[in-house]
Amino acid sequence: MTNIMGVSSNVSHRGDSMTKTNNRQGFTILGFSKSGFSCCSQWYVCDYGKNGCALSEKDNEAAEHCHCYQRNNRKVTKQSTELDSLFDLIKDEDIHSVFQTIENRAFLERKKREKAEIEERCRRADAEHVKKLSTMSDYDVLLYAVKDWTRMSAHRNTIKKALTDGDKDEAFRAFKKMINESGSGGGMISYFKFYKTIEIKTRDGRCLTPSEEELWDIYFSAWEEENALSLFSFL
Repeated sequence: MTNIMGVSSNVSHRGDSMTKTNNRQGFTILGFSKSGFSCCSQWYVCDYGKNGCALSEKDNEAAEHCHCYQRNNRKVTKQSTELDSLFDLIKDEDIHSVFQTIENRAFLERKKREKAEIEERCRRADAEHVKKLSTMSDYDVLLYAVKDWTRMSAHRNTIKKALTDGDKDEAFRAFKKMINESGSGGGMISYFKFYKTIEIKTRDGRCLTPSEEELWDIYFSAWEEENALSLFSFL
């Protein structure tokens, strides 16, 4: 017979009787009915199973048949079972693929933002270039191009030394080598020599085609003005 607390009334205070009763089929080791019971005398410790089973260390079967424990843990157990079943269906390689996809998407989004930032910087730079070019005449463009061309050239020191020494012919020969061997593109003003034609292009759409002699005259005049001297001073 089982009392209201679920403990068999056959349990006696004698050790032999307790052992005999606890080993009976249908009862846990502490004598709780496997048919189920409402709660045990330790309900205030476990708070009706909300804090786990107070007897788990002494009787690992009691919680399985305690109605209070089962009622308060049924939802958690159900959710855990559902999650376990879900993850059982997913293969390790599928999980790796999902995370790899997330990483790839994050990488692509980052590259997309970086590209947009670069494009925005280029757009602002183009706008500034066009604004500056709107104040420059064709002569100003040619002067800017020939100065920048010389500044970036490996022949710049030869040109400047020859001019300083008063050897205009040597300076012009080095200048022609510079025109034929170098150039620059992608900036506010681009300059190249294609075959026999010099092309100087601007961001605002101009394309100027001066001769080597015309560029040289512009450069030499600017050099004379900047250095406040003339080749005639050497005579």
